[in-house]
Amino acid sequence: MKKSALLLLLALLPLFQGCVSTSTHPQIVVHEESNATTQKVPTWFSKALREDERYFYGAGEGKSIDDANRSAAAALKQQIAESVGRHCEKKRSGCAWLTKRQRQEMVKRVAALGPVTKVLKKEKSESGRWYLLVGAERKTLAGPLRKRVLQRLVPIEERWHSVSKASPLQRYQAARRSEEDLKVLLPDFILADAILPYGKTMRMRVLRAIPYFQSIQKNVLKELVFCVEHPRIPAYTLFSRALGRALHTKGYRTVPPSQRRSGTVCVDVSARLVHREKGSLHTLTADITLKFHRPYQDPFLTKRYRVEGESGESGPMALEAAAEKFRRRLEKEGFF
Repeated sequence: MKKSALLLLLALLPLFQGCVSTSTHPQIVVHEESNATTQKVPTWFSKALREDERYFYGAGEGKSIDDANRSAAAALKQQIAESVGRHCEKKRSGCAWLTKRQRQEMVKRVAALGPVTKVLKKEKSESGRWYLLVGAERKTLAGPLRKRVLQRLVPIEERWHSVSKASPLQRYQAARRSEEDLKVLLPDFILADAILPYGKTMRMRVLRAIPYFQSIQKNVLKELVFCVEHPRIPAYTLFSRALGRALHTKGYRTVPPSQRRSGTVCVDVSARLVHREKGSLHTLTADITLKFHRPYQDPFLTKRYRVEGESGESGPMALEAAAEKFRRRLEKEGFF
């Protein structure tokens, strides 16, 4: 079993364990008021199905019909949970992309399903104990999930088609956002697929789209050429150089301003610097603004960063420390 599937199954099952017996064999039930009275459970109860192509089933028993109904509903949800766990064992289920938080969300969604059950069989024994078989139609369970998936998926596809002729950077941004948005809808998609399997086309629209957008990002980055503009104020030079080094470290191509072309992504660097001195400690706070634009055009993206550098020697040394922190942050977080 894959680690992601195992983690999901282990997370789901504790919600339902202990709620109901799942034995597939006939049971002898001792009436609570008299040890002399025994009653075999109904044959249909002991041989009840767990699921088929149309329904999930749950069999439950109790002193009252309400108790039996609650027990049967818990058993039904356990069958759904186990079905989701088995689904996640599949190689292309999408569960490998789930975050820990999304797995927790899926647990809550399974637990919150209903009320969508119908009583298929019920019987009261001579001892007064109730036995119920309830079912939940797969189509009814999956309907709201499928609707939410489509509501999120269609805008993702429309946005991607709208940037087919855009600049490389805009396509990179759109591909990255599309990947992130697809992963957001994964819990609903996986639950819906486990309950009522999707067809090949729908799986491609989600499960193949994620690696597709990852590939697009990787390939588009090779097309990008950056130019860090000369700063207008000398004090910003250290931050411009830090940006240039970070671009180089991340593998982006850069050119000097004299070699920029129409497709070059130009970056203007500006900053607001505040220097404080306390005893021998110099602290410099820099609020840095990066504006991305095509040559001689208005910015299409603005990014802001705040970094702080310290030095026990001088203000310029604190400025250098702030620029170094800026470089490390860019290399860690990326640019877009």
